[in-house]
Amino acid sequence: MNQDDFKKLLDESLQPLKEDLAEVKETLQTHSSALVRIESVLEGYADAYKVNKGNIERLD
Repeated sequence: MNQDDFKKLLDESLQPLKEDLAEVKETLQTHSSALVRIESVLEGYADAYKVNKGNIERLD
């Protein structure tokens, strides 16, 4: 078996894995924007809490 045959055989063997990884990457890309949005909203709430912490402590 020469190197070209080996590469061809290896590529054929890895093809199903490449397809599965493509699906995973697609899913990650579709979810990334939603996660970024959630993170920014949570950071906004955290910032608002820090700003109003003095007022919150006065009410307690």
